Amino acid sequence: MSSGEIPNLILPTRSKNNIEYNEDSCVWVYGNSESTRSAKSVRGAYRLLKTVYTIDFLNYQLKGGKSSTLRELYYISEGWDLAKFGAQEESNKLIEDLEIMSDLQRENFHIRPYFYLDLCNYSNTSLNFKIHERAEGEIISYEPDAKIVDSPAGEYLVWRFK
Repeated sequence: MSSGEIPNLILPTRSKNNIEYNEDSCVWVYGNSESTRSAKSVRGAYRLLKTVYTIDFLNYQLKGGKSSTLRELYYISEGWDLAKFGAQEESNKLIEDLEIMSDLQRENFHIRPYFYLDLCNYSNTSLNFKIHERAEGEIISYEPDAKIVDSPAGEYLVWRFK
């Protein structure tokens, strides 16, 4: 900014036209088309401000060994004055952008999924539940028998699939 240049971010365009299949890794990846987010407009400046605040918050979490959910991030932003998110979807998309730019997953930023179960208080408890997965038009059910066991390192979850 001190050089007189307008701040901007360049990231892959998120559209159907910019997705290609990578034969080597067998996954869909973004192509070469890029979008520029610039502080040239007021709206763009707010987006960059929110990005900077979010990166600073994620840095704070990582250094402190803390974590939060996507929803918590949205509510934490309520204290960010001009950088607060207008809606949950806005903070979700920003985290997705950071994943794309860094080539890391949100869990690397210590951002957890919405539902998080703290298993530390469930010693010697069995958890029985079903997982449904759709494969080629059919639903396959797995019925894992999960049990929390004690170990020298503390409690951990053991999964046994029937």
